Amino acid sequence: MTTATAPPKQAYFSTNDVEDTVCVMAMVQRIQSWQLFQGILPQLEDDVECTLASLAKRLGLSRWRLSSAIQAHFRMRELPLTTAVQTEHWILDLPRLQIIDVELRLLGTDEAQIQLVDAALADFLTPKDPRQHVPTEPEIRNFLRGFIDGLLKPDLSEAVERAVSVSYTGGQATVVLKTDKATAAAIARHIDKAAKQEGISKAQALEHLIFDRTRTKVVINTYRTGEDPSRVFIPAAGWCALGDYLAQNSAVRTLEANDVAQYVPTAEIRAWVQGRDATCRWPGCSMPAHYCQLDHRVEYDEGGPTTVGNLVSLCQHHHNVKTDGRVRYVMDPFTGDIVWMFEDGTFEVDRAAGPFAPRNIHWKLTWERFLKLQRRTLQGS
Repeated sequence: MTTATAPPKQAYFSTNDVEDTVCVMAMVQRIQSWQLFQGILPQLEDDVECTLASLAKRLGLSRWRLSSAIQAHFRMRELPLTTAVQTEHWILDLPRLQIIDVELRLLGTDEAQIQLVDAALADFLTPKDPRQHVPTEPEIRNFLRGFIDGLLKPDLSEAVERAVSVSYTGGQATVVLKTDKATAAAIARHIDKAAKQEGISKAQALEHLIFDRTRTKVVINTYRTGEDPSRVFIPAAGWCALGDYLAQNSAVRTLEANDVAQYVPTAEIRAWVQGRDATCRWPGCSMPAHYCQLDHRVEYDEGGPTTVGNLVSLCQHHHNVKTDGRVRYVMDPFTGDIVWMFEDGTFEVDRAAGPFAPRNIHWKLTWERFLKLQRRTLQGS
């Protein structure tokens, strides 16, 4: 006697619903854009200025936009695995392709590292669930920066040439500070804290801090998966190297996000959820998790526990949408993946993307081991 099993559901992005006319029309547009630029790519020996002048007048694009598009499509020749995913799912429009090109410029002509990025990016852009949320431009940028800064560029401690400039125009002035990412993240948190405790704007809060009119104390949760406590992941900033000052005023701890029999989550639970989510979990929302509220998936007064498996980061706007009953969601407590269900009967899957997301923890450690083994092999040969 044999038992019939249901075939696995096909994974695809929500933009690729072939039964939805809008999805089909948009996908056709992406395909045509790809075919257009791939078809007009110049030969490598062609003159740049003449090519741009000839194509610009025929396409009605500015020289900058045309050059950016051509560079992005040239880049895809270096990414065969990502190109294969593109020609199967057709989710990369021109802005997404341009982001990929810009972020990979940091690697220069390092073919080995580009191949590693190609494999990781192809996997990232391959749908794993039915009606999965398609990665937005910021999500693709954050993924590439996290992969490159976190794994391919281990030396994040290279000194940043700090600079500050003040420019005056009419009756106002602009102040620009150039510093490292970790310091910038700390400054931003102090500004947020001062603005909140004083009830003033962030601009006024910065002035108060500079002129010593107020004092703030903030706790910034950073995350790490390796042995070096100075290499950390800071939400909204990515992988950073802590400078001497920040490193001296930091403490390393293992989060123990134990369940609590109360509505308000502990600081440990809040930090763990923020580390799993990274941003608001509404599909496509990029609000950093530390600015979000924690929502009980199953309401607390209906028996929902205050646990990491029942709490989700939602910005105030999308929290209100959920509270109003205009949308519902269910979450896999093990992976952190969320299925959003909308009033029109459709659904969309959002996958946890923070450094504490189970998949990311495993993936990062696996790549770290792989790269270390590669280096050892090269040193021994």
